[in-house]
Amino acid sequence: MATETGGEAPPSTSGTERTTPYNIKDDSIRPPERHAWLHVPDSYYEARVPCPLMVALHGKAHPAKELEYLTQRSNAAFNRYAILVYPECVGLQWAGNPEAPPRDEVDDAGFVDVLIDHIMRDYAVDTVRVYIAGFGTVGGLAGLLACDPRASGRIAGFAMSSGAVYQDVALKEPLFSTCRPSRCPVPILEFYSIADP
Repeated sequence: MATETGGEAPPSTSGTERTTPYNIKDDSIRPPERHAWLHVPDSYYEARVPCPLMVALHGKAHPAKELEYLTQRSNAAFNRYAILVYPECVGLQWAGNPEAPPRDEVDDAGFVDVLIDHIMRDYAVDTVRVYIAGFGTVGGLAGLLACDPRASGRIAGFAMSSGAVYQDVALKEPLFSTCRPSRCPVPILEFYSIADP
């Protein structure tokens, strides 16, 4: 069951005042309790029409709430219509990174899938406009989701900013050898900068 729980978001002038904790408990994922921040724009409450959903995955250097501030994706000047969710990883890394725990301990791909299900149940989401954005070291998870038969079919597009994607030999377990997207081509945007750390 998804619940919006506890506490208030830190005060901000960057559009984050509507961002609240969004926690899920679902026994189909490991661990069963996971956490995220959810931003629902004012336009959602005004128009009452299905909104796009963007899942913004933070990298190692920045926790989810900091990613919201850095990207300004919750700022109405840049985003008036999309629901944004900023999931938190368990530990330091997401799946697809050499430092990430194995899948049988932490199922990040399953978490993102279940998180989308819960948000779609709780809010009017435009099901053909669901997007994944991965920043930095979480590029591997964005790539894994693009390879997943279910995720690649339900997510409209994937974006990786300075994404770190590793070969299976660098990981604790093979993850990319079974890439089976449900459609081809899969819309993926990757970009890097000469100023990336």
